[in-house]
Amino acid sequence: MKNSILLSCFLIAAITLASCKKNDPAPSNTARVMFVNGCAGAAAIDVAANSVNIAGATNIGFQKNTGYRQVAAGTGINIGVSINASGLITPLINSAITLNANTSYTTFIGGIFTKPNFVFTTDDLTAPPAGFTKIRFVNLSSDTLNEHIFVGSNKIDSNVGYASVTPFRQIAVATTPVNVLVQDPAQPTKIAQLSSQTFSSGKIYTLMLTGTSSGTSTSALTLLVLPNN
Repeated sequence: MKNSILLSCFLIAAITLASCKKNDPAPSNTARVMFVNGCAGAAAIDVAANSVNIAGATNIGFQKNTGYRQVAAGTGINIGVSINASGLITPLINSAITLNANTSYTTFIGGIFTKPNFVFTTDDLTAPPAGFTKIRFVNLSSDTLNEHIFVGSNKIDSNVGYASVTPFRQIAVATTPVNVLVQDPAQPTKIAQLSSQTFSSGKIYTLMLTGTSSGTSTSALTLLVLPNN
């Protein structure tokens, strides 16, 4: 009998604990921010908000991202980025931004190590309907390119210049893998492309162009796909 009573008490406590954990509120007054290192020649970057390092946003490798991190919301938040390469730490000019609670953002660090750039955007992460995907493009290449973007047979944007990001475009999901092409018609030899890409129903993606056409293997003109959900 005692064992039965003890077991019952244990189960009730476990269920209560699980219920409390499930109902724990999300951190109050925070925004979700993804940090992306698209700066050619920057082996790693560290990001701070108001001079305090952001958890999970240090030592971000080139062409890597943090996923979405929780950052305290507010106005005039000073985002400082230190670019670490060859043992030297070079600060990027700080940028003051506004973060609204319960909103998602992406901060892209682009350009090249000697002249980095900062691209900040709000992310609409509303899922597309079944059978559709959402895709946007960000141009972080310091080359003077006005890019046209093709996903399969869909031309999703035109004339996207340096340090620019497009809105998410909703397109129907292809039944077979598709090729992705980014090209400036005025400079047809400077292209970046991906073969046989699969974009899933209900998913959201960012196409990111980094590097330069004159770069080496680690900083060559490169097109990447980043998942947003």
